[in-house]
Amino acid sequence: MRDVAATADGFVAIGSQTDAALVWTSTDGTSWRLAAFPDPEGRTLNAVAVNGATSVIVGSTPDGVAAWSRRGSEDWRPAQLGAEPGAATAVVADGDGFLAAGYVGPQFGLAHAAFWHSTDGRAWERVPDAPAFDDGRVRALSSTAAGFVAVGHRGSPGSDDLQAVSWTSADGISWQRSASQPALADSLMQSVIAVEGRVVAVGTKAAGDAAVAWTSTDGLQWRRAADAPALHSNSTYAPHAEMSDLAAIGGRLVAVGWNSSPSNGSAVIWTSPDGVTWTREPDEPSLSGGGMAAATAEDGLVIAVGSTGWPDTHAATAWRHSSH
Repeated sequence: MRDVAATADGFVAIGSQTDAALVWTSTDGTSWRLAAFPDPEGRTLNAVAVNGATSVIVGSTPDGVAAWSRRGSEDWRPAQLGAEPGAATAVVADGDGFLAAGYVGPQFGLAHAAFWHSTDGRAWERVPDAPAFDDGRVRALSSTAAGFVAVGHRGSPGSDDLQAVSWTSADGISWQRSASQPALADSLMQSVIAVEGRVVAVGTKAAGDAAVAWTSTDGLQWRRAADAPALHSNSTYAPHAEMSDLAAIGGRLVAVGWNSSPSNGSAVIWTSPDGVTWTREPDEPSLSGGGMAAATAEDGLVIAVGSTGWPDTHAATAWRHSSH
């Protein structure tokens, strides 16, 4: 499972099995069932968002960047966002419609950030390219009081010049890019959320050996949270730790992700009152061998999705936490 969103009657999650796209639905976050999805072979689903009765999934096909929409319980309807190589990796509600983001270019190598908007989730228009998009890849989007903030990185994954980067926009069309700054060096941002007048982002170091968190007042100038043992892997062999996604519940932030450990990988949950100081929640059996990719909060529930069975086998897995 790669992403999850709350709907009017429960939750929808997306993911894959080998090279086939999968969609699940749940009324309570505990029991899940597979939903019908058109032509799943070769489809990659990256993100899902809900706006009223309309749900939108974004990702890619062998033909290029793609999206799928559904109103209520009707069948998923595909839409091609472009014929160039690339992928849409994030989507959020935008007024009555949606804003999607990702990159255009090869999976590895030089690419540039791209944005698309839609009034209904079915017909999409790409935002004109701009210098602010050069050598960038968007990983996540969030609405803010002033418009939108996007986060990701510049440089190709696995390259030596990887650096976190962010963009802000008042209208989803014109975008401003963050300047190079020490807080963003040697890292990539994987999720962002706007809460209580600030923007919080999370991700990992370029080397992958520690999770990283940032805060900002404008989405462009960032303060990096102090390094701490809670952000590091438990393993000295191939150490890895990352925060993959963020949710807000009950006045606190919840970050989910995973780390390597001496015996196997483990899903990890961190909490913070402000995005600056983070506490790693205690390990428990349900997290062992797992990795959380995404989380959403709704009505006192946090639903996280990912997989278990690391490192040899992987099974789609969801976790549920109630604050009540």
